[in-house]
Amino acid sequence: MAAARHALFVEMAAEAGRPYCWRPLSSRRFSTVPAVTEPGEWLLSGGPFGRSRAITGRLEGLPVLCGLYFEPESSLSPAEAAPSDVQALLSSVWCEYPKPDARLNLLVTGTPLQVAVWQALVAIPVGETRSYTEVAQSAGSPRAIRAAASAVGSNPVSWLIPCHRVIRTDGSLGGFYWGLDMKRAMLAREGVSF
Repeated sequence: MAAARHALFVEMAAEAGRPYCWRPLSSRRFSTVPAVTEPGEWLLSGGPFGRSRAITGRLEGLPVLCGLYFEPESSLSPAEAAPSDVQALLSSVWCEYPKPDARLNLLVTGTPLQVAVWQALVAIPVGETRSYTEVAQSAGSPRAIRAAASAVGSNPVSWLIPCHRVIRTDGSLGGFYWGLDMKRAMLAREGVSF
């Protein structure tokens, strides 16, 4: 029997005065996965952490970002080849200082616990960190610390769903899918040093 899949939709706005940073305006959980149309994969360049691979789709006609990874494939089409509204979405991802009215829409799917954890991650303010224990508590599963940590590590939208802001209870960095140097660089970009 397949595990239930849920979805999280997040509308994000530019974080005023902070380069490359976004803050959540709203987040909404779905107990079923909404239909996403027109999937696409695009190569993004020019970001502060190197080239990345963006996965997009459409939710009720609205372009949404469904994945952001730092292992781009050379065969991907450049973002400039995307439809114009998808181009606008993708050009905002790594815009150093997005316009105040810029918006990013994310849609990610996972198990109910993963979605709850990703929603807890989105709520961590720029420049702050939380422990894996605190994330598990925020996700409504205070005893599922290891499962919450696994959900942190399976985040499909790096940087924008800020898994890099999660550290160990003892204050050490812990792990990071993209490596600890990347985690340090991301935290440093937000004014947190380790």
